[in-house]
Amino acid sequence: MLYSQDVIERVKNAVDIVEVISSYLPLKKSGANYAALCPFHTEKTPSFSVSRTKQIFHCFGCGEGGNAISFVMKYENLPFTETLNMLADRAGISLPKKEADSEFSKLYEINREAAGFYRKQLLSASAAGALAAFIKKRGIKKETLETFYMGYAPDGWDSCFRYLQKKFKPEDIEKAGIIKKSSKGNYIDRFRNRIIFPIFNEKGGVIAFGGRLLDYDTGGTEPKQSETGSGNRHASQPKYLNSPDSKVYNKSKTVYGLNLSAAHVRKADQVLVVEGYTDAISLYQAGIKNVAASAGTAFTSYHCRTLKRFSGNFVMIFDGDDAGRKAAARATRIAMEQAIRPNVAILPKGLDPDELVRSGGARAVEEVVRNAKPYVSYVIELACGRYDIDTAEGRADAARSLLPELACIKDPIERAGYIEEVSQRLKIPASDIRNRIGGSKRDSAQYGQYGRQTGPQSRKESQKEKILVRIMLDHPEIAASKLTELNSEDFDDPVYRKIFTIVTDGLRAGQSVSDVMENVENDEIRRAMSELMMKDSVYEEEYMDKNVEDFLAHVRFRARKGLIEKMKNEAKGNRREDFLHLEENYRKLN
Repeated sequence: MLYSQDVIERVKNAVDIVEVISSYLPLKKSGANYAALCPFHTEKTPSFSVSRTKQIFHCFGCGEGGNAISFVMKYENLPFTETLNMLADRAGISLPKKEADSEFSKLYEINREAAGFYRKQLLSASAAGALAAFIKKRGIKKETLETFYMGYAPDGWDSCFRYLQKKFKPEDIEKAGIIKKSSKGNYIDRFRNRIIFPIFNEKGGVIAFGGRLLDYDTGGTEPKQSETGSGNRHASQPKYLNSPDSKVYNKSKTVYGLNLSAAHVRKADQVLVVEGYTDAISLYQAGIKNVAASAGTAFTSYHCRTLKRFSGNFVMIFDGDDAGRKAAARATRIAMEQAIRPNVAILPKGLDPDELVRSGGARAVEEVVRNAKPYVSYVIELACGRYDIDTAEGRADAARSLLPELACIKDPIERAGYIEEVSQRLKIPASDIRNRIGGSKRDSAQYGQYGRQTGPQSRKESQKEKILVRIMLDHPEIAASKLTELNSEDFDDPVYRKIFTIVTDGLRAGQSVSDVMENVENDEIRRAMSELMMKDSVYEEEYMDKNVEDFLAHVRFRARKGLIEKMKNEAKGNRREDFLHLEENYRKLN
């Protein structure tokens, strides 16, 4: 973190969340709070609420919540430090300069200079041959090369390094990931003989590079010999190469092309997710600009959360081969875990999105997007292709492979619809499928994503825990003074157990409840916290004390009950020492 907690608190205390959010949205007074249509999902009735007294917001529709900083981060799509600077300027606060600031700036500057170097190489006369052939084959237009600031890394050991070391120290260039040390200890360029795709953050700063080896397009065969041997010295190099992670770049959290496509995604309320650089570039060039790529790594939950800020409507367009279909299935499962219902566009076998655009233009892409299937239908399609459904055994195998997917669907009406779809495709009675997933279905209905139990036996206990957690969030001083004898294991509900843990840990570290919530990465926990905090407190002090004492009494009773059972078991087993130890613990509880 670039700034101390004291600095962050100063900025938060200097701004009013109602004033901040009202500069973006029209807020209307609603009781003690303010209401508006949520900017993060489409709705007709306001479910977005802002509390001036608690300085938080929460949407009861989509579950988003947080403080003034998190609202601006999400709405403006800014990183934390830029948001803090913006709000500090708004409040007239001068933030202290940190040493880390200069390190970040240095890496940005090195990447910017490297991108300029690669760009000049692409435009120079020496960058002909394989590079020109690649650009022509891919149909990349001059203006597209400029838009994506594409470049070329020359076929030399240290061309870029020699250029950059005129202005920067070698160790700083190495931190940016542009050079590395050879087996002999010399600095050499990481990218050589590659078409270069600069990777930008959402604000347009160059943070990393992707490079595609040009040798793959010259002879039609993959090189065989190692770099250290004779012949082709790029032989052992991967086709695609990415910058390593750095202080300004994390490939698992970075979405390629979002600096250009974010506004288009928001406008279309749909994002087309592809895998590669050229896939994104080809679609964008064809006029399909609501596209983003998870280039350099498999699709992750971080990619999903980033894209979800712009639209909740995902269409996965991965390669049409088996590997692409499996990647699409993995990506859609990740999206489902983030409460997204993605669709999957099925490409003709053997084609990738780039090839589809080049062969059929924008219309071909629009058609596959129009015909995209919901995730579960796509999985059903895969199962039917994987097994021989012309035989009874194949149909049974296909049905069995789909049981976990069907059991995970929480909505019983939606689940029933997909069971019927499987029934019709595989000619198996829907009742048989329902019976086979009966146990799984009950588990799915009873437990949420976080293993949360909601059955009738747990509701009474869960309500007690909910009341206690609400009191903790509204009055954290109680947690410090009266709940010291509790630990996380005293909570049955896993969500409330987790909230109790992170709140008590945060308070011990000197954080406010708002700060604790802001640092929670799990969406379900963070949303549960913001929803509980947004609700008006209905407990007078005497009732709060009573609820706390009731819960503590309940915990002590449960502990006594557990010890009695253990004592009975130990007595039966004639283990006298263990029995006496348990008896002593029992006396302490009383």
